[in-house]
Amino acid sequence: LNVPVIVSVSRGMNLFNPRWSKKVRRTPVEIEYRLLLDGTRIDQLEPEAIHQAIVEALQHDEVDYQRKHRNKIHDNHRAEHISHTLFVCPSCHAIDPFISEGNDFHCSGCNYDLHINELGFFQPKGQGQIHFDNIRDWYDWQIGQMAAYVRRHLTSQNENPLFEDKQSYIYSDATGKSFQRLGQGDIRLYLDRIEMHLTGRDQPIILRIEEILTINPQVHEKLEIGYTGINYRCIGGRPGVSGLKWEVAVNVLWKEMGQWQKLSPYLEITER
Repeated sequence: LNVPVIVSVSRGMNLFNPRWSKKVRRTPVEIEYRLLLDGTRIDQLEPEAIHQAIVEALQHDEVDYQRKHRNKIHDNHRAEHISHTLFVCPSCHAIDPFISEGNDFHCSGCNYDLHINELGFFQPKGQGQIHFDNIRDWYDWQIGQMAAYVRRHLTSQNENPLFEDKQSYIYSDATGKSFQRLGQGDIRLYLDRIEMHLTGRDQPIILRIEEILTINPQVHEKLEIGYTGINYRCIGGRPGVSGLKWEVAVNVLWKEMGQWQKLSPYLEITER
């Protein structure tokens, strides 16, 4: 089409409006626009080469950028809802144990206690150990940690739940129009299924892992599951419940089953 390609790269956006937070925070954001390819150059490239050039041009590491620029975050709720993204404790390896308030969060299992400073980096409270000082490295570590945890269960054929969310609010939609509340209950992940144990019902709702079509965490403690002929929405029974842990664990199970077409493209789950 002989149309130039202009790319924009946002720097500071993950500090200003983190996907895991319910609030924006006052901090500088820099947006750079630049001409990547003019019309003449595009005519000389294959589509794959154009795509690769765009992908490379959009790369940005927020942690490295912040270490260099040290922009202050003017907010006193820097830790609230961080458990939407961070769901494995690096100290005791408990799953989804974090409680946050203001600029601090801690593990309810081992009391691993952290403060998020005005630059967005983690600091131990008191004389405690620091495993990671930023969300990027912690996130990358926990993906591998969850994958290893699920695979240990597969190797041992452990019949116990991998984890559960207690007293979640459960909704269903078989029409594609609106969700209807089914009730409140516990949701449990097993190696081959998800069970929803609704209060007042004798039998659980069972979703076979191999028949789940999609699983997506949303904001406000929401987890949405696409199943054959019906969709489910689960909302955590307490603030900060992580839906991401479900997506990661189910993606590991799908990968082990060979259901590659279902995998989330942004989750880098390594081979065994």
